[in-house]
Amino acid sequence: MPFPDTVAGDVLVVGCLLLATVALQLLRIAPNLVSISDPNALATIYVSNGGFPKDGRYRNFDVNGAATIFSALDKRDKSYRDVRAKAVLPLFSSVTIRAGTQSQDVQRHVAKFVARFNEEKARALQSGAGALYRVDVLDLALRLSMDVMTGYMFDKPYGALDEDAKPVGRSQSPKFSESPWLQAIAAFGYYSMLPNWLFSFVLSIHTSLWDPARGASLGRVDEFVQSRVTEEQRTPANSTSHTYHGRLRAAGATKNEVIGISEGSLFAGTSSTGQTLATILFHLVRQPIVRERLAQELQQTDSCDLLAIPFLQAVITEGLRLAMTKPAPLTWKVPPGACLIDGVYLPGGVSAGASIHVMHPDPDAFPEPFAFRPERWLEGSDKGSRDMFIGRNLALEELYTAVAATVQSGVLEGAVTCQERIIVNGCFNGEVKGHAIDINWDKDII
Repeated sequence: MPFPDTVAGDVLVVGCLLLATVALQLLRIAPNLVSISDPNALATIYVSNGGFPKDGRYRNFDVNGAATIFSALDKRDKSYRDVRAKAVLPLFSSVTIRAGTQSQDVQRHVAKFVARFNEEKARALQSGAGALYRVDVLDLALRLSMDVMTGYMFDKPYGALDEDAKPVGRSQSPKFSESPWLQAIAAFGYYSMLPNWLFSFVLSIHTSLWDPARGASLGRVDEFVQSRVTEEQRTPANSTSHTYHGRLRAAGATKNEVIGISEGSLFAGTSSTGQTLATILFHLVRQPIVRERLAQELQQTDSCDLLAIPFLQAVITEGLRLAMTKPAPLTWKVPPGACLIDGVYLPGGVSAGASIHVMHPDPDAFPEPFAFRPERWLEGSDKGSRDMFIGRNLALEELYTAVAATVQSGVLEGAVTCQERIIVNGCFNGEVKGHAIDINWDKDII
């Protein structure tokens, strides 16, 4: 059997995958924690009547001891969350996103992304025969996501795509300056499933051992967010503000809460969307037939709505399936009264959750599960999970716009990957092994 182009790399994840292959749909992975691989259980856990309440591990995502939109647990917290979520949700409607102008215009950032991609291609083609100039599509994608997120949330892009791209005596452009920030936040996800008291202890040790570059990067991002929040607070609070931090403030969040929630949302949107975009581009490079079909469909369509183009939608959906940016089960707590899942009695208080690293490579739902086959979504398969989060529409707008623009630009023509597969490690946050997805161009076929 050929080796897949995308594989899961962690011991816990691989173990769950192996158990899933022997038809286990419920696995006890800790004294009070079960992992679910039954798709029929998703609605029970996450959707019906608002889903189960989140379990105690989400306290690890509190900011300065206070619950956030993401970490709210009980009814009091839920009320706190609902007020803030309701305030920012209108910003993330598809209509509002597409009406964005200036810094909040996604297409503007995508155009800059494609231009930089073409500049990198030109450098690769001009490199000498003895030098292999690699272009890291993961780095480029993360830059785009950082500028899209900051531009839309704060009405000011971070400037990731504007950083110096000229290599000096190197076979690759310098990496995005805030990659250490992304890696630092992702790293603590490895122990985010620990009890809060133990998590806090391990986190204190972990941060004390950080590479200075990570601390410096964290400081720069924090300074950027604080500056935007401080500037906004010089004006009267406005519940119809066009910025994320402005809406949070108007909903009653303190300055520290606004900073904490904003930084958490910024990381989540940048890392997951950037990794997904890079994964899609990697597979489009490796499968020119898929790329050509997509280019033809984009050329022939009269629709201005990219989300309405069937094959583009299939490519994006397949990329979301394979990127696997949230490997660990999203554990929620069985409410009092217990429940039955796959015929198994789960008492109240038990944490239960489903992992996309089990669901997405399920061969019963997805034949050849690690193969990039967008056409499977044209065949009516709808068994994959659907991530529902506040910024979903913004992430999809970036993915659809960037993939379409990249393919239409022709920048991928003649490209070859410098690695055979993507290995995704991680626990709460998925990370590409080596933090790079490099490509080059074959000068003989351009």
